[in-house]
Amino acid sequence: MPGKRVRELFVIGLLLSPACGPPVQTRVFVEPATARRYTVLAREGHDPRAPSAVLFVLHPYATDPSVLLHNYGLGRRVAGTRDWLVVVPEGTPDSTGRLSWNASAACCGAGPARPDDVRYLRLVLEDVRRRAAIDPARVHAFGESNGGFMAHRWACAGGGELRGIVSIAGAAPGPDDPPCTPAGPVSVLEVHGDRDEMVRYQGGRSARGRYPAARESVEMWRALDRCDPLPRTSRERRLLLFEPLQVESWSCPSARVALWTVAGGGHQLRLRLWTDAMIDFLDAGR
Repeated sequence: MPGKRVRELFVIGLLLSPACGPPVQTRVFVEPATARRYTVLAREGHDPRAPSAVLFVLHPYATDPSVLLHNYGLGRRVAGTRDWLVVVPEGTPDSTGRLSWNASAACCGAGPARPDDVRYLRLVLEDVRRRAAIDPARVHAFGESNGGFMAHRWACAGGGELRGIVSIAGAAPGPDDPPCTPAGPVSVLEVHGDRDEMVRYQGGRSARGRYPAARESVEMWRALDRCDPLPRTSRERRLLLFEPLQVESWSCPSARVALWTVAGGGHQLRLRLWTDAMIDFLDAGR
């Protein structure tokens, strides 16, 4: 049906166009204790005295920190439209010069250097707090691949800084990592393609260690958050050009846990259309 096809392409074009919203200001800072940079995006005119939600954006391995930010339109959609503070920290170069996070035994980076990235992220949060009021119940992390592993690791570290995470193509700590000991409930959304060739949906291992399957990662959080044992399952499709998405969610007393499985999806997922839904997931976990 040519007419339907043309209409669908028109809708896709609208959805993929840059989100409209208030202007966003970008500032780069250096965290004093580690001398590592980070970037903060805020709506123009943001009131630093008003407690704000915060979203940490954790980049994939060997990727410029700004790429994840732009791929999901997080500046306009989160800082501009929602008036959150968006914080973009930076990993450290490994022995090949590629940026990485020390997220787990399995992921990622080449060479022996293993910086304490949880400490760095905590210090960045404290540095941001010195500059603007933060709502401690609305601090979240959004990571992809190596950044998704890092979001899980930070949430597991026991400091209680994070209230929710979105992990895209990442995984929770594996059997070669310290146990996950969160200080309290954490809302967790794991998004994974079931044909991911790099971070396998079924779990796997690298030269350094093992990582759990997507479902095992979610099951760990389901148990920690004391959620119901059985999920609610639905299947939905976002326009005909995109892979079907299976949504499983668990009812929990003080958090939300969900697994979104992209049928046929690889490591590079086309998720820009779902950005608002992922941020809504975090904001509804309060």
